Amino acid sequence: MKSFRVLKEKATDIKFVFIIDSMDGFQGGKTGLIELVTHLASSGVKLCASSRPWNVSQDSLGHHPHLRLEHLTFNDIGNDITSSSQASMITKSLNESIRNLQLT
Repeated sequence: MKSFRVLKEKATDIKFVFIIDSMDGFQGGKTGLIELVTHLASSGVKLCASSRPWNVSQDSLGHHPHLRLEHLTFNDIGNDITSSSQASMITKSLNESIRNLQLT
């Protein structure tokens, strides 16, 4: 945190963007990570962070703009499952037809 403050003080004309992926994989204290993210966001840094939903992150960061990727991809996933299922049924039907032809 100290390094960030020094950098921000020295580089006043630089804008920062941090992309933090998989916050739920963080091995340290989750509260400390949330405090760091909250501090960065309040200091004018742009953030994009990804995580599975945690109670601590929902409580602390839930009021910030966010999206749930699974809500955006729900229809695509459903279409993919349907297509895969249909392809599987067609393959099964073709395999049965081939077996029937081999038996005759």
